[in-house]
Amino acid sequence: MNFTAAGETHVGLVRKKNEDSFYCDAKDLIFAVADGLGGLPFGDLASKAVVQYLQLWVTARRKENWEGIDWPTFMKEMNHQVVMTGQISAHGLGIGTTLSMGMIRNNALEISHIGDSRIYLLRNGDWKQLTTDHTLETFAREQNQVSESSEVPEHYKHTLTQCLGQRELIRPQFTEVSLEKGDRLL
Repeated sequence: MNFTAAGETHVGLVRKKNEDSFYCDAKDLIFAVADGLGGLPFGDLASKAVVQYLQLWVTARRKENWEGIDWPTFMKEMNHQVVMTGQISAHGLGIGTTLSMGMIRNNALEISHIGDSRIYLLRNGDWKQLTTDHTLETFAREQNQVSESSEVPEHYKHTLTQCLGQRELIRPQFTEVSLEKGDRLL
């Protein structure tokens, strides 16, 4: 299969500062979006730290075989980098970011995800969300505290239960999806 990739970020209409970062590596077929948490200081610093660490990791990994990547350990290392960046560069303040990344190998997309930055698949005209939002809304629904048809308070939809930068144990999502000719990823 042939792949084409592009990335762009924009401050949007609400915020004054862009706290998004992305990584787009068409050679190694690794792509990532990190969205710094707006409710914490230095969200831009957190997302940039993740992308910079990812670049270093890819450079080091190119010298090795791409097989056998331990994604849980990788995400723990990413979390540690964000925590350390907060301690060193943000005067000890807690900083945080989402991370949704994918690596294409053997016609499959390997996803590592934490937060609410989504990855979608467009196949045969149908969109499918591949990642699960780590929000209070999702948590409440999974715990059957709220039914699927019930409305939740608005802040439940945007309050994260998981992100990089938290000192507690993180529980990222890891998924693999087979790709077909003509698929598009967002």
